[in-house]
Amino acid sequence: MRILAIIATFILSAHVLSAECVEITPTVHMSSDNVRITTIFNGSALRDAKVEIFFATEQKPGLVVFTDSQGVASIPKLAHGFYRVVATGPKNQTAELRLNVNGLALTSFTSFEMILVPSVSLLDARLAIAEKTPITHNIHEFKGLLLDPSGAAISGAEIAIIRKNSKPGPAAKVKSDESGRFKSTLDDGTYVAFFQAPGFRTEIVAFELDNKPDPKELRISMRIGGC
Repeated sequence: MRILAIIATFILSAHVLSAECVEITPTVHMSSDNVRITTIFNGSALRDAKVEIFFATEQKPGLVVFTDSQGVASIPKLAHGFYRVVATGPKNQTAELRLNVNGLALTSFTSFEMILVPSVSLLDARLAIAEKTPITHNIHEFKGLLLDPSGAAISGAEIAIIRKNSKPGPAAKVKSDESGRFKSTLDDGTYVAFFQAPGFRTEIVAFELDNKPDPKELRISMRIGGC
């Protein structure tokens, strides 16, 4: 039996006006057209886990089954092709695997163990990043200009602002306008802003707001990339 452990690892490194990231290409596992899935959580078989089968890059599952009392789900015979399998436990534990179903398998069925882990929400991940990101800017007001590497304005970028330290949590969400400008009214304190736009890497900026008059504004250059 093949054993597949799904472990989500965040490798996070923040720099001035940038955030390094690592793109991980998922492993594709060869499989026969008869697949058997066993879901595991904390070392024990997990019953009533939902197993969703997505064909290729489709966004909606073509098939949904649930694991039995032994934590096993037998998948109806699959057509040849590439699949994404997502397992979700009753308490939002998750795991994912990729399959290449073809006619070359030597066995009548292929078994996989999917080891589920507690899912991490986007907010939780951002809070963890915020606490580890050093302050790089001291400003009087959160406003500025968002640019691509050529110096052209980036419009419609989503900017999520998270409070740091004593009162962590979401503070505001804004978008850059047609001129690439952004602005948000915030109380004094320390924050981390996440800048996201299609086709660009997420940029992370940690800053402190105070009541000292200062005309300085942020100029954020976003790098091209998909991470």
